[in-house]
Amino acid sequence: MTDVAYAPRATVAQALLELRSISVRFGGVHALKDVSFDLAPGEVVGVIGPNGAGKTTLFDVISGVRPPTDGSISFAGRDVTGAGAVKRSRMGMRRTFQRSQPFGWLSVEDNILVALEAQGRGRFLADLVGLKGRQDAVRREHVAQILDRFGLTATKDVAAGRLPIGTIRMVELARAVIGQPSLLLLDEPTSGLDHTEAEILARAIADVREQDNCTVLLVEHDVPFVMATCDRVVALNLGSVLASGTPTEVRANPAVRDAYFG
Repeated sequence: MTDVAYAPRATVAQALLELRSISVRFGGVHALKDVSFDLAPGEVVGVIGPNGAGKTTLFDVISGVRPPTDGSISFAGRDVTGAGAVKRSRMGMRRTFQRSQPFGWLSVEDNILVALEAQGRGRFLADLVGLKGRQDAVRREHVAQILDRFGLTATKDVAAGRLPIGTIRMVELARAVIGQPSLLLLDEPTSGLDHTEAEILARAIADVREQDNCTVLLVEHDVPFVMATCDRVVALNLGSVLASGTPTEVRANPAVRDAYFG
């Protein structure tokens, strides 16, 4: 795919996300073993690794879906090791999933309005039952801006369940971004996308980072996409961090080449 230019961000004293010695055990199986790394504000970081490396488990732990067996997690300067997914979301962490999860019977616009309703910032239920007099003009304008940013204006009245996967990915990204997250977790965002759709997604991620000053952490099997899109790459293998560094450094690492590239 075509490279997307990203300027590396300067290292800052206060990391947005800090993982320290994270381990997850399922009986005698170590899904994650002593995983540690930081994310600086404004970074785009990719996590790669073969099947069974622990990528999904890592995302579950970061987002609060699963507690770690050992270790600690700090987000925005606060220890969130014991916090659930809802609390982390309210603190500014958002996640998309490999399996698309739109409200298929709702329009694109209403899918995005749901995110504002969840924050207590809208009157989505009133809109659904036709109480147009209660619509919030400011809220609608905000949604219109998001629709335009992600190329969704033309499909705003279409039921999400009728859309192709590439457009659904944009809907889910827009739905996450409208909540103004400080950390966006993207789980296999290119899954099901063709080359052109993946390039559109890469530009959207660049836009989110630049316009919203949002840190992005993504798990992805498409290694060329990761290498072109990310400032930094973390390679996992058998639940452990095999390497971490710039795309060039990770690509050249002999251990990564043996474990991942064969």
